Amino acid sequence: ITPNPHWGNRGHFTSSPLATNDVTARGNDVTHTSPPLVDKKRMRTIFTSDQLEKLEDEFTRQHYMVGSERYFLAKRLNLSETQVKVWFQNRRIKWRKRRHQVTDQSNFNVLKLAGSLDNR
Repeated sequence: ITPNPHWGNRGHFTSSPLATNDVTARGNDVTHTSPPLVDKKRMRTIFTSDQLEKLEDEFTRQHYMVGSERYFLAKRLNLSETQVKVWFQNRRIKWRKRRHQVTDQSNFNVLKLAGSLDNR
């Protein structure tokens, strides 16, 4: 498969010979090319320590925030619902990773202990 030269590095359409607005005014061909679509990066949210504390407190109570609960928490923290939703998604991922690391370490310690007992 050959890459399409009109597709950006993120797979977004950037420009094309077909992405022009052709305007013909009685025999005068005037071609206006549309500016290429630019990949707009989302601004990273910087949470205040107070916001993080309240988000962590809520996460301690429940790992999923939905509906009106998310709406009211977002309003209380002066954040958008999307920011709260994404924070909870990312926090659940972090929580799962830590839980798996602890489990893996515990399993390693049990195996290590069992191996040292076998060598006696």
